Amino acid sequence: MAIYAILNKDTNIVTNVVNVDDEKFIFLNSDEYSALANRAVEIGMFYDKDTKTFPETGDRGELLDLRDTIQSLISSHQLKIEENPHMNSDQYIIHANYISELQNIFRLESYAEMKSQFDNIGPEPVVPPVPREITEDLFRGVLNLNEKILWDNPETGTTQQSAVINTLKLDFPHYGIESMVDELEALKQVGFFTAQRVTEVTENLS
Repeated sequence: MAIYAILNKDTNIVTNVVNVDDEKFIFLNSDEYSALANRAVEIGMFYDKDTKTFPETGDRGELLDLRDTIQSLISSHQLKIEENPHMNSDQYIIHANYISELQNIFRLESYAEMKSQFDNIGPEPVVPPVPREITEDLFRGVLNLNEKILWDNPETGTTQQSAVINTLKLDFPHYGIESMVDELEALKQVGFFTAQRVTEVTENLS
């Protein structure tokens, strides 16, 4: 969609403002013509045919367009953060600061100042991917037969193994293998896993 001003041929004054897909869809009276406009153009404004501008708008049209761009960035970045609730505190601070900086720029009244600060804000920080959800079924799926038997029947192991397995079963799901470091270490300490198996399971669940 584009914005067009309907103008009086004699006075070059805006008589209407329309949004259309193509200028050919504008129906004009014999005493009217159309010109490409922007969101700041209003009925009653003068159109300078020599410069093809609306002097009264100044740079307000560009300011409104830039605000739209900034608001879109803020909204999309907030959505990315909301979709990744497992972001650590350091990562969250980086992205919260970026949004805060955009919001401060958005509130500026001067287009020149807004454009300058926006151009120098730097690249949008990358939101880390959502970590893989590790359910108990997924974890069990990477165990070998002997490990599965003990995992499914912890009472057949030692008292320590039984206690650790029963406790760890309550901790699922995990998000990302990094969140299972302590659990894997506990299983190694009670002889459920060897150090080599911890490495293998980590790789399989990453």
